[in-house]
Amino acid sequence: MADVGGAAGLSPALATIIGASVGAMAAVAGGVISAWLQLRLERGRWPRAREEALAQDLRVAIQALTTRMAAALHSMCWLTWMADSRPDRITQGQAAEYDVEMHKLLPEIIGGLTAVAALDPPAFRKLSPLAEEIYALDYEVGQACLGLDVDQADAAHKLAMLWDRAGKLEQRLPKAVAGVVSQRLEERAAEVGRRR
Repeated sequence: MADVGGAAGLSPALATIIGASVGAMAAVAGGVISAWLQLRLERGRWPRAREEALAQDLRVAIQALTTRMAAALHSMCWLTWMADSRPDRITQGQAAEYDVEMHKLLPEIIGGLTAVAALDPPAFRKLSPLAEEIYALDYEVGQACLGLDVDQADAAHKLAMLWDRAGKLEQRLPKAVAGVVSQRLEERAAEVGRRR
């Protein structure tokens, strides 16, 4: 007869329990290790996913800002071109329409700049001068329009003098914005690469 206290004396039920316990512990340990490895892998992906989401948000914000800046410039170009081409056709009514449109667009430009600033301060600093040029040009267009009811010919002449500047700024806008976007996305990608 075998020794009751020795390994040969394990009852089948006890051996089954010990075997099941060892198997369960191995399964739990394997699950914990697998979960830990998966979490580690996911943590490595989070910064990249976050950066990709921020880059997409930045693209959307800059596109919306650019659309509003372009709309404002187009209105300036149209009014100043009309003053240059047909100064006799510039009316106080056209100036009032321009004024209504700019009262809508200029605050939207500020909102767009604010969105860009929240996402990427360096992009904001690079785009702000364009917005400032638009605001300055709008001021001059508005000043010229104020004289339409006093001296239409003089006001039309002042507007016509702004046409070249408005046109050049409108043409420069897409290139300037494209340069900012590509530069900032490259810089951000480099920053993420350095952090890894």
